[in-house]
Amino acid sequence: MKDIDAMLQKPYYIIDIVPGQVPENSPGQYFAVEEFFLKEPQYNSLREKFFNVILKLNCYYDISVSTDYGENWVINPSPDELRHIFLQKDPVLPVYVLEESEEVLLTLNTGDTYMTVYDADYHKGLIGMIFAFAVSQGLHVWQTKDNIREMENMVERAKALAKEMFQGKTDKSGVDYFEGHLSSVAMLVESYEEKTVAYLHDILEDTDYPEDELRKEFGDRITDAVYLLTHRGELDEKGYLEYIKRLKASGNGLAIKVKVADLTNNSDYTRFGANTPDDLNEEDRKRYDKYQKALRILDPYGYMISIWTHDVR
Repeated sequence: MKDIDAMLQKPYYIIDIVPGQVPENSPGQYFAVEEFFLKEPQYNSLREKFFNVILKLNCYYDISVSTDYGENWVINPSPDELRHIFLQKDPVLPVYVLEESEEVLLTLNTGDTYMTVYDADYHKGLIGMIFAFAVSQGLHVWQTKDNIREMENMVERAKALAKEMFQGKTDKSGVDYFEGHLSSVAMLVESYEEKTVAYLHDILEDTDYPEDELRKEFGDRITDAVYLLTHRGELDEKGYLEYIKRLKASGNGLAIKVKVADLTNNSDYTRFGANTPDDLNEEDRKRYDKYQKALRILDPYGYMISIWTHDVR
């Protein structure tokens, strides 16, 4: 199982009875309302709603559940077992629900009127599903302002570093590399982590910025994704597609999503003044065809990026 203590330090979302953090100086009576919801039958009804969110999530994802701080786990408990865990009388320990393939942790502590979802920023499909299930139960999903600021700051640091390291460099169409390619790739992805990796995805490959400094500044998750996206030296088409297959086999969704965005931007033939791929010169057409083959390996149905650019027929 994953390092639970490490996951509890990750960015998080809140599934709550209210749509955002109540200000300390709020004129309302939040604590009285909270106390009301912690009494029966309201508290049991609230835990039933959290149970329904997890139960529906289990239709789409494998889950593991622990009630002893992650020491022991029940993998895909039956609906009746799951309901008992969430609705047992006088629960003492928190309930941990781990979606391991996506590395997302959900926690429900005794005496809380909310559930926390850790490390879900990258997993937009999963958090979107949780959001829909929560809304169906009359609940809300939100992030703290501090949490959002922390993630925004990470993106800005990546952006500043990329701009510095690629200063004066241009892409194959002669456009400033940062303004043209890196910024375009970042625009094609959604989450804070994806945008961070998008700005940094070529930094180990095309500059002398050291990996250990990147790891120190941005942590293992970001650096591991950037490292997977890095290949040394020029590769012929066979070698490049082997690199793409290794990337897919890694199962690192963060790296794969950013690579799809990278390939999508690289496949934009209008950057070279062409109206169709057939208008490209021989060298650019070979590159375009290579990128299309790579896209079909990583994203065969064209679902990862909202801008449809590759032919999957």
